[in-house]
Amino acid sequence: MPAAPGEEEHEVPLQAILLTDPHTADGPPGLAPAHLDAPPALLPLNNVAAIDYVLEWLAGAGAKEVLVCSRNHGDQIAAHLQRSPWRASLTLRSFHDPTLRSPGDVLRDLDARAIVRSDPFLVVGSDVLTSADLAGALAAHAARRRTADPAAVMTAVLRP
Repeated sequence: MPAAPGEEEHEVPLQAILLTDPHTADGPPGLAPAHLDAPPALLPLNNVAAIDYVLEWLAGAGAKEVLVCSRNHGDQIAAHLQRSPWRASLTLRSFHDPTLRSPGDVLRDLDARAIVRSDPFLVVGSDVLTSADLAGALAAHAARRRTADPAAVMTAVLRP
């Protein structure tokens, strides 16, 4: 939101919302039974938890704070984040609520808590393993909001 006349405008650092669970009723059948004891976000890929690849990508995209939202295994996610090497460059905040059944539920909950302050902000699942450069998408979103459609609230990145 633009600053009112006479007020200074302070830029809020880029925030990201990281969804650690598949938001379906039963989870992804392709990962069963592996995800029954540990969340997919903590499954190792080349001896590194999947979530760490996503945190690295978000840090590279310019995120400063990551809101890590889990529905299941919240204690395991929080414990992993406490040990994460990404704590040095990212503010990591863990939220666990088993009643949040969809990404929309997560967004509504965070909105009700007035936690998301950056505009834009990123939403990504822990199963997104990419090295795509988000700078172009963020710039295109900002340009669209400035010129073509000030009400544009979302830009989806479907492929690099």
